[in-house]
Amino acid sequence: MEPNTHLVCAAALFCGLIATATADDAPSATPYRPTISNPAELSAPGWLELEMGWNRQNNRSDRRQALPYTAKLALDEEWGILVSGEAFIRESGSEANGNGFGDTSFIIKRRFATADENLNFGIEAGLKLPTAHHQLGSGKTDWSINGIVSYDFDDSWRLDVNLGVTRLGARALEEGLTSTLWAAAVSKSFGDWGVAVEHSGTYQRGLPNGRQWLIATSYAVSPRFVLDMGATHDRRDRETGHSLFFGFTWLASRLF
Repeated sequence: MEPNTHLVCAAALFCGLIATATADDAPSATPYRPTISNPAELSAPGWLELEMGWNRQNNRSDRRQALPYTAKLALDEEWGILVSGEAFIRESGSEANGNGFGDTSFIIKRRFATADENLNFGIEAGLKLPTAHHQLGSGKTDWSINGIVSYDFDDSWRLDVNLGVTRLGARALEEGLTSTLWAAAVSKSFGDWGVAVEHSGTYQRGLPNGRQWLIATSYAVSPRFVLDMGATHDRRDRETGHSLFFGFTWLASRLF
């Protein structure tokens, strides 16, 4: 990783710790990372919430490092907007080589509450713009929609299930126009600590199906600042890979 990327991570983490060192009456953060599946809930209305991390992916022939980020703003209890992407990517291997910025996604999210306070539904609709440096993205715009079901079994156990479909702007002639992603995560909290296990998969006509297992742990430094770390193991056809990651969620500032 470039030295300046280390500085970005260190500066963001330091700012988050300083901002959360003093107790106040602010609401708690609502982490979406590190699992693929998002919860149906929005972050605190009117507050800017930031997520950032580092991950390293390896398979038999390729290596990839990235700094993913997400900025979230809930307009009220039902509507929110998200901007996400990768602030830095470094790839090396048989498929691509290079480093730079990644693509950028813009998402509108709607939460649906139910009579059962433990059950929530959500839907996310968005587009991914081709902002990545050369060879680090598809170079085309993708459109996506994602359905979410979240259920709290009690005060400590939780299930999040996502099913998403993406209409691809770029594909090979023999490949399908759409890609489907499903993910199911079970998590449990132990006071300030939490653990999560997730199974996910992808389907696109003309390509082998993908499968991934994820395990992660998190720690709430304060209600507004949550650290996480974990690992994944994935398989596509006969090729396997793995990744390591860490990051944080920070309820940064009230905007309105």
